[in-house]
Amino acid sequence: MGLLDALQGGRKPASGGGGDMSALIQAVLAMVAGGGRGGGLQELIRMFQDKGLGDLISSWIGTGGNLPISADQVRRGLGPDLLSQIAGQAGMAPDAAASSLSELLPSLIDKLTPNGNAPNAGLLQAVLGMLAGGGQGGGLGALMKAFQGQGMEDLLSSWIGTGENLPIGADQLKRGLGPDLLSQIAGKAGLPHDDAASGLSELLPGLIDQLTPGGSVPDFSRLRKDMDSLDRLFKG
Repeated sequence: MGLLDALQGGRKPASGGGGDMSALIQAVLAMVAGGGRGGGLQELIRMFQDKGLGDLISSWIGTGGNLPISADQVRRGLGPDLLSQIAGQAGMAPDAAASSLSELLPSLIDKLTPNGNAPNAGLLQAVLGMLAGGGQGGGLGALMKAFQGQGMEDLLSSWIGTGENLPIGADQLKRGLGPDLLSQIAGKAGLPHDDAASGLSELLPGLIDQLTPGGSVPDFSRLRKDMDSLDRLFKG
Protein backbone atom coordinates (compact mmCIF):
# COMPACT_ATOMS: atom_id res chain seq x y z
CA MET A 1 0.00 0.00 0.00
CA GLY A 2 1.42 3.38 -1.00
CA LEU A 3 1.56 6.51 1.08
CA LEU A 4 -1.41 8.06 -0.70
CA ASP A 5 -3.48 4.91 -0.07
CA ALA A 6 -2.62 5.07 3.61
CA LEU A 7 -3.64 8.72 3.78
CA GLN A 8 -6.91 8.19 1.96
CA GLY A 9 -7.71 5.17 4.11
CA GLY A 10 -7.11 7.09 7.30
CA ARG A 11 -4.31 4.73 8.35
CA LYS A 12 -0.78 5.55 9.38
CA PRO A 13 1.91 4.82 6.83
CA ALA A 14 4.41 4.21 9.60
CA SER A 15 4.06 2.24 12.79
CA GLY A 16 5.83 4.67 15.13
CA GLY A 17 2.58 6.44 16.03
CA GLY A 18 2.26 10.05 17.07
CA GLY A 19 -0.07 9.32 19.97
CA ASP A 20 -0.30 12.08 22.52
CA MET A 21 2.68 13.86 20.95
CA SER A 22 0.73 14.41 17.72
CA ALA A 23 -2.13 15.91 19.71
CA LEU A 24 0.33 18.05 21.65
CA ILE A 25 1.94 19.30 18.43
CA GLN A 26 -1.46 20.23 17.01
CA ALA A 27 -2.45 22.06 20.19
CA VAL A 28 0.77 24.10 20.14
CA LEU A 29 0.34 24.87 16.44
CA ALA A 30 -3.19 26.07 17.11
CA MET A 31 -1.76 28.44 19.69
CA VAL A 32 1.04 29.66 17.40
CA ALA A 33 -1.48 30.16 14.58
CA GLY A 34 -3.27 32.79 16.63
CA GLY A 35 -5.64 30.92 18.93
CA GLY A 36 -5.85 33.71 21.46
CA ARG A 37 -5.80 37.49 21.51
CA GLY A 38 -4.89 37.74 17.86
CA GLY A 39 -1.18 37.45 18.55
CA GLY A 40 -0.22 33.89 17.67
CA LEU A 41 3.54 33.50 17.82
CA GLN A 42 3.96 37.16 18.77
CA GLU A 43 1.73 36.58 21.79
CA LEU A 44 3.82 33.57 22.79
CA ILE A 45 6.98 35.67 22.48
CA ARG A 46 5.44 38.37 24.67
CA MET A 47 4.44 35.84 27.32
CA PHE A 48 7.95 34.42 27.47
CA GLN A 49 9.51 37.88 27.54
CA ASP A 50 7.27 38.90 30.44
CA LYS A 51 8.59 35.90 32.39
CA GLY A 52 12.24 36.66 31.61
CA LEU A 53 12.47 33.88 29.00
CA GLY A 54 12.63 35.98 25.84
CA ASP A 55 16.20 34.91 25.04
CA LEU A 56 15.08 31.28 24.81
CA ILE A 57 12.29 31.76 22.28
CA SER A 58 14.40 34.27 20.33
CA SER A 59 17.06 31.59 19.88
CA TRP A 60 14.48 29.17 18.43
CA ILE A 61 13.31 31.78 15.91
CA GLY A 62 16.84 32.85 15.00
CA THR A 63 19.19 30.97 12.71
CA GLY A 64 21.71 29.98 15.40
CA GLY A 65 21.56 27.17 17.93
CA ASN A 66 18.39 26.57 19.93
CA LEU A 67 18.75 27.21 23.65
CA PRO A 68 17.24 24.43 25.80
CA ILE A 69 14.25 24.99 28.04
CA SER A 70 13.30 23.05 31.17
CA ALA A 71 9.84 21.82 32.14
CA ASP A 72 9.75 24.39 34.96
CA GLN A 73 10.55 27.17 32.50
CA VAL A 74 7.75 25.93 30.20
CA ARG A 75 5.33 26.11 33.12
CA ARG A 76 6.48 29.65 33.91
CA GLY A 77 6.39 30.81 30.30
CA LEU A 78 2.96 29.47 29.42
CA GLY A 79 1.29 29.96 32.79
CA PRO A 80 -1.01 27.43 34.47
CA ASP A 81 -4.17 28.14 32.47
CA LEU A 82 -2.64 27.82 29.00
CA LEU A 83 -0.54 24.81 29.99
CA SER A 84 -3.62 23.05 31.38
CA GLN A 85 -5.56 23.83 28.21
CA ILE A 86 -2.83 22.44 25.95
CA ALA A 87 -2.34 19.40 28.17
CA GLY A 88 -6.07 18.67 28.14
CA GLN A 89 -6.19 18.84 24.35
CA ALA A 90 -3.33 16.34 24.20
CA GLY A 91 -4.87 14.04 26.81
CA MET A 92 -1.89 14.53 29.11
CA ALA A 93 -1.32 15.65 32.68
CA PRO A 94 0.10 19.20 32.89
CA ASP A 95 3.44 17.98 34.29
CA ALA A 96 3.81 15.43 31.47
CA ALA A 97 2.87 18.07 28.90
CA ALA A 98 5.44 20.51 30.33
CA SER A 99 8.13 17.85 30.09
CA SER A 100 7.22 17.01 26.49
CA LEU A 101 6.96 20.68 25.54
CA SER A 102 10.48 21.30 26.85
CA GLU A 103 11.68 18.93 24.11
CA LEU A 104 9.14 19.92 21.46
CA LEU A 105 9.01 23.72 21.53
CA PRO A 106 12.58 24.56 20.43
CA SER A 107 12.39 22.26 17.39
CA LEU A 108 8.82 23.18 16.44
CA ILE A 109 9.34 26.95 16.60
CA ASP A 110 12.65 26.55 14.77
CA LYS A 111 10.98 24.61 11.92
CA LEU A 112 8.19 27.19 11.66
CA THR A 113 10.62 30.10 11.37
CA PRO A 114 12.95 29.24 8.47
CA ASN A 115 15.70 31.80 7.95
CA GLY A 116 14.62 33.48 11.17
CA ASN A 117 11.28 34.61 9.71
CA ALA A 118 8.10 34.12 11.74
CA PRO A 119 5.21 32.73 9.67
CA ASN A 120 2.25 34.89 8.74
CA ALA A 121 -0.41 33.99 11.32
CA GLY A 122 -3.22 34.16 8.75
CA LEU A 123 -1.32 31.89 6.38
CA LEU A 124 -0.65 29.37 9.14
CA GLN A 125 -4.32 29.42 10.13
CA ALA A 126 -5.39 28.85 6.52
CA VAL A 127 -2.99 25.93 6.04
CA LEU A 128 -4.03 24.29 9.31
CA GLY A 129 -7.66 24.67 8.26
CA MET A 130 -6.85 22.99 4.96
CA LEU A 131 -5.06 20.11 6.67
CA ALA A 132 -8.04 19.73 9.00
CA GLY A 133 -10.16 19.17 5.91
CA GLY A 134 -11.91 22.54 5.88
CA GLY A 135 -13.15 24.21 2.71
CA GLN A 136 -11.94 22.80 -0.58
CA GLY A 137 -8.70 21.55 1.01
CA GLY A 138 -9.88 18.05 1.85
CA GLY A 139 -7.04 17.35 4.28
CA LEU A 140 -3.55 16.02 3.78
CA GLY A 141 -4.77 13.21 1.51
CA ALA A 142 -6.16 15.71 -0.98
CA LEU A 143 -2.93 17.69 -0.82
CA MET A 144 -0.96 14.54 -1.58
CA LYS A 145 -3.24 13.75 -4.52
CA ALA A 146 -2.78 17.26 -5.92
CA PHE A 147 1.00 17.01 -5.67
CA GLN A 148 0.95 13.50 -7.14
CA GLY A 149 -1.05 14.76 -10.10
CA GLN A 150 1.75 17.20 -10.85
CA GLY A 151 4.52 14.59 -10.44
CA MET A 152 5.61 16.14 -7.14
CA GLU A 153 4.68 13.41 -4.67
CA ASP A 154 8.35 12.95 -3.71
CA LEU A 155 8.40 16.43 -2.17
CA LEU A 156 5.43 15.91 0.13
CA SER A 157 6.56 12.36 0.93
CA SER A 158 9.90 13.73 2.13
CA TRP A 159 8.14 16.11 4.53
CA ILE A 160 6.00 13.31 5.95
CA GLY A 161 8.87 10.83 6.14
CA THR A 162 11.66 10.80 8.69
CA GLY A 163 14.48 11.84 6.34
CA GLU A 164 15.55 15.25 5.09
CA ASN A 165 12.85 17.63 3.85
CA LEU A 166 13.19 18.43 0.16
CA PRO A 167 12.81 22.16 -0.59
CA ILE A 168 10.05 23.56 -2.77
CA GLY A 169 10.03 26.79 -4.76
CA ALA A 170 7.13 29.21 -4.98
CA ASP A 171 6.47 28.29 -8.62
CA GLN A 172 6.49 24.57 -7.78
CA LEU A 173 4.06 25.22 -4.96
CA LYS A 174 1.69 27.09 -7.25
CA ARG A 175 1.74 24.12 -9.61
CA GLY A 176 1.28 21.59 -6.82
CA LEU A 177 -1.66 23.32 -5.16
CA GLY A 178 -3.32 24.50 -8.34
CA PRO A 179 -4.94 27.92 -8.77
CA ASP A 180 -8.17 27.15 -6.90
CA LEU A 181 -6.62 25.87 -3.66
CA LEU A 182 -3.92 28.55 -3.70
CA SER A 183 -6.59 31.20 -4.20
CA GLN A 184 -8.57 29.80 -1.26
CA ILE A 185 -5.56 29.82 1.07
CA ALA A 186 -4.40 33.27 -0.07
CA GLY A 187 -7.89 34.67 0.43
CA LYS A 188 -8.20 33.32 3.96
CA ALA A 189 -4.74 34.65 4.80
CA GLY A 190 -5.49 38.05 3.23
CA LEU A 191 -2.41 37.83 1.01
CA PRO A 192 -1.74 38.24 -2.73
CA HIS A 193 -1.23 34.91 -4.50
CA ASP A 194 2.49 35.43 -5.01
CA ASP A 195 3.07 36.33 -1.35
CA ALA A 196 1.04 33.32 -0.21
CA ALA A 197 3.00 30.99 -2.51
CA SER A 198 6.31 32.38 -1.28
CA GLY A 199 5.31 32.03 2.36
CA LEU A 200 3.97 28.53 1.85
CA SER A 201 7.15 27.40 0.13
CA GLU A 202 9.01 28.25 3.35
CA LEU A 203 6.32 27.10 5.78
CA LEU A 204 4.96 23.81 4.42
CA PRO A 205 8.03 21.52 4.62
CA GLY A 206 8.69 22.21 8.30
CA LEU A 207 5.01 22.37 9.22
CA ILE A 208 4.08 19.00 7.71
CA ASP A 209 7.29 17.49 9.06
CA GLN A 210 6.31 18.54 12.58
CA LEU A 211 2.70 17.40 12.14
CA THR A 212 3.75 13.88 11.12
CA PRO A 213 6.11 12.71 13.91
CA GLY A 214 7.87 9.44 13.17
CA GLY A 215 6.46 9.51 9.64
CA SER A 216 2.95 8.82 10.92
CA VAL A 217 -0.13 10.74 9.76
CA PRO A 218 -2.40 11.68 12.70
CA ASP A 219 -6.03 12.71 12.72
CA PHE A 220 -6.00 16.44 11.95
CA SER A 221 -9.69 16.96 12.72
CA ARG A 222 -8.89 18.26 16.22
CA LEU A 223 -7.01 21.28 14.84
CA ARG A 224 -10.02 23.52 14.33
CA LYS A 225 -11.43 22.59 17.74
CA ASP A 226 -8.09 23.34 19.37
CA MET A 227 -7.92 26.77 17.75
CA ASP A 228 -11.48 27.62 18.81
CA SER A 229 -10.85 26.34 22.35
CA LEU A 230 -7.68 28.39 22.77
CA ASP A 231 -9.45 31.44 21.36
CA ARG A 232 -12.16 31.10 24.03
CA LEU A 233 -9.51 30.72 26.74
CA PHE A 234 -7.78 33.99 25.87
CA LYS A 235 -10.96 35.96 25.17
CA GLY A 236 -12.83 34.60 28.18
